[in-house]
Amino acid sequence: MTSSAGHPTPGGTRSPAPRRAPRPGVVAARRRREERRARWYGTGLSLAAVCLTTGFVLSVSPVDLPGPTAVPSPAAVVVGVAPVAPNGTVPVPSQDAVPAAPTRAQPVMPLPAPDTGSAFVPYAPYGVPPTFAPPTSECGGYGNPRQITPGIEVGPGQATASWQADGRDAVIGYRVTAVTLDLVGGAQPEPPTQTVGQRDDCGPVSVTITGLPSGGRYVFWLEEQVVSSIDGVARFVQVGWSPGVVIG
Repeated sequence: MTSSAGHPTPGGTRSPAPRRAPRPGVVAARRRREERRARWYGTGLSLAAVCLTTGFVLSVSPVDLPGPTAVPSPAAVVVGVAPVAPNGTVPVPSQDAVPAAPTRAQPVMPLPAPDTGSAFVPYAPYGVPPTFAPPTSECGGYGNPRQITPGIEVGPGQATASWQADGRDAVIGYRVTAVTLDLVGGAQPEPPTQTVGQRDDCGPVSVTITGLPSGGRYVFWLEEQVVSSIDGVARFVQVGWSPGVVIG
């Protein structure tokens, strides 16, 4: 005899244990896994079918498709296999049969022509400074741009500034300003100035400024009154200054 639990009986035989029924939750989970597996299999088969169909349609020659209902012939299907000769070898195309790649001409960038009319030397070698010859003034003695150092002659309470005239037609006059080098407190007084007209010919120009205190230190600024070629207005342009001097 055997017991109901499947243990051996005194006679020596073993009875099979009763099989328990699976729980409802385990059965539902197993069913969901099988459904997902079936969906994945179906999706994979659909994609494989689409790929095969697309590849077949793309490999069909359009000459054999006169209408939407035409069925391509087997000869129209392009097969990616090289032709084989009767002796079993694969023919190799000759070099003449392979078209050469088109060559494109390289653009040629034209170099700018040297400016022979400029005062500067174009394309100067590396390490060699270009030479520059500024045009001289019509009255001589000055270059362009003008940098004039007027000469100063001091006297008791006065100073006389002299310089070479600028022969340009745009220059119509000059102005000399005595700028003090002595510091004073409070508001600074207006510096004394003196104007003079342009000469009709080339030659020296001079102007005297009076009323300067004895022992005062001054620098004299020189300005040219130039008529603008754009708007025709005359403006003073500083063209030089003197070294510091002491009034006698």
